[in-house]
Amino acid sequence: MTVWPDEAGARAQRRPGLDGYARCRFGRPARCVVGRVPIDPDAWKGWHGPERICWREAIGDSAWEIAMRVVQMRPHTDDVCDHTTAAEVDRLKSAYAKYADRDRGNPEKEKRPGRLRMVRDRDVALYRLLDRETTPPLKRYRVLDLGCGTGDLIHQLQRYGFPNDRLFGVDLLPESLATAKRKCPDVSFTEANAEHVPFPDQRFDFILVFTVFSSILSPGMASNVAREITRVLTPDGVIIWYDLRYPNPWNRNVRAMTRRRIQDLFPDFEIELTSKTLLPPIAYRLGTLTDPLYPTLALVPAFRSHYFGMLRSASSGVIESGSTEPSPSRENRKPPFGPMP
Repeated sequence: MTVWPDEAGARAQRRPGLDGYARCRFGRPARCVVGRVPIDPDAWKGWHGPERICWREAIGDSAWEIAMRVVQMRPHTDDVCDHTTAAEVDRLKSAYAKYADRDRGNPEKEKRPGRLRMVRDRDVALYRLLDRETTPPLKRYRVLDLGCGTGDLIHQLQRYGFPNDRLFGVDLLPESLATAKRKCPDVSFTEANAEHVPFPDQRFDFILVFTVFSSILSPGMASNVAREITRVLTPDGVIIWYDLRYPNPWNRNVRAMTRRRIQDLFPDFEIELTSKTLLPPIAYRLGTLTDPLYPTLALVPAFRSHYFGMLRSASSGVIESGSTEPSPSRENRKPPFGPMP
């Protein structure tokens, strides 16, 4: 039986459920698997600083138990649905309307130090990837943000130096697009279902897919969106991926996007992903300790909630829009970006 990392080294009391899952002290039919992630309490002692901070003491009991609940979960077996496309679209619109109402009622959420650090972490990773995969001038590349929401990523791409006429955003929700258009008035935004985007074949060199597929519970719709992405991507293009790798026990409107699921959606692509982003339940609770604790806690792989990286067609070469010639080596070319804005 798994040992939970608390001071007493107490063992969680579990009993078999009628559904075949173990039951644990957190209540619900446990998605915890006995023995799946054995944890030695001493293994989680901090190596940072002379006092050897204990992780649990550093982040608090509640955040620790939340983290342990998440990292010991296995992907839900019932987190997919057989909705028709129309029903799935209605569900998505309803879910995001609830998210918007929730956020309006909690305006301080966006300003939490932990959340700001999570966003900064993601943006730095995106900056480094694009800096590595592009050569000047940036006007040679077309970039699509699929599921662009309120346009935050498009705004970052503008700051990185991409011309407005090479940036495109697509989203299902007109309210989000209205905000995006106010934020980036010179960029082309389109309201569309991602199963049918209004662009010709092989149009984009980069397609950003950030927390898109974790929100789609219908396998049929997810497959359709993946096919559409493949259609509008250039042969040497790249899908830039950022999405949940763990299920969320508090939100049944999302699912974990494991490596297997990603590979099933894009079987002809090579996947280069790394875990990224400290678990939000921990990050949100760090408060004024965010700067000293976030980098250290994020060193623990099990505490990273998302996958970030790129998917590239297995038959493609180096990204060089409109050319089959290899791009200059990193040492011999001028970086397209300046310092991180």
